[in-house]
This record gives sequence, C-alpha cells and structure tokens, in this order.
Amino acid sequence: MAEETAGRTEKAQKHKDLLLEGLHARLHAAAAGRALSAARLGEQRRETRAARELLAATAAEAEGVHYERRARGAQWRDSLLALQRRDEALKARPGPVPILRAAPTCVPVPPIRKGSYN
Repeated sequence: MAEETAGRTEKAQKHKDLLLEGLHARLHAAAAGRALSAARLGEQRRETRAARELLAATAAEAEGVHYERRARGAQWRDSLLALQRRDEALKARPGPVPILRAAPTCVPVPPIRKGSYN
C-alpha cells in the first residue's frame, strides 16, 4: 500500500511538473510576444512621428504655393488692367502710333581660339 501511495504521489508530482513546465513555456512565449509588440509599437510611433513631420512640411509648402498662386493672380490682374489702360490711352491718342524699336542688348563675344578652352 505504501508503494501504491508513493507511486501515485510520484505520478501526481510528474503531472504537476509537466503542468508547471507548460506554464513556464507559455510565460516565456507571452514575454517574447510582449517584447515583439513593444518593438512594433516603438517602430510605429517613429513612423507616425516621421509621417506627421512630413505632413506638416507638406502643408507648409502647400500653403506657400497657395499664397504664391494668389500673388501671381493679383499680379496678372494688375498687368491686365495696366494693358487695358495703355490700350485705351493709345486709342484716345490722335494720329498714327509710332513703332518704337529697342536698341540691341547683345554683347559681342570674341571668337574662341583653338586650344584655349582647356
């Protein structure tokens, strides 16, 4: 009878040891999963920060483009009004309109001698 009790106790102890080993394995797997999740979270945070910085830079550039577009539109309208005023002034002028010729703005360039470009 003592042998049966010892055998059952040993069997129960082996069962407990197997359960404990299984729990330890699950604990290590969970710790590794947690570490992996933490690493992924850190990487995602870095990517999110970089994306936000890129978005902010892009928004600033878009705002600059929008401002420049408005400024160019205003310049175009001002130029158009100035051309209309000149056209009206020319139409109101009596007689033929003289054609003005601009003086040439080219500067003569001396010829290149052979071997002087090295």
